[in-house]
Amino acid sequence: MVSANKIVIDRGYTHISLLTRYVNWIGVVAYDYHTGMGSETGHVAPLYHHPDDISPFLNANFSVMYWINKGVPAEMIVLGIPTYGSSFTLSEKSLNRPSFHVKADGPGEPGKFTKSAGFLAYHEVRISYAVINKSNRNN
Repeated sequence: MVSANKIVIDRGYTHISLLTRYVNWIGVVAYDYHTGMGSETGHVAPLYHHPDDISPFLNANFSVMYWINKGVPAEMIVLGIPTYGSSFTLSEKSLNRPSFHVKADGPGEPGKFTKSAGFLAYHEVRISYAVINKSNRNN
């Protein structure tokens, strides 16, 4: 598994052509671009650049293409995807406009099972989604 972060790739992977000779595949960890620890909301694993992103590097498309441009054959790349979600506590200004790339005061409430602020396991996301859907149907 290798980083999807451009800075880490540039500083930590100096012999990529050598690496590709000794492995069958390279798993690109294409997630955690935005987490509940950040100052704004965002998708944990966006496929493409969003115009409001602070950096054009924070997406899976950029990361995979960057590895390919560094010499990794496309057929060797395995895209790592998350099966969890990030949550955020919106700032007072953002409460009327919940969306991507709005101000966050920090991570969201801990999940019932993971008990980790700003992090929800897949089953916790499903439970939250079901509760929200049921609430919306009753209104």
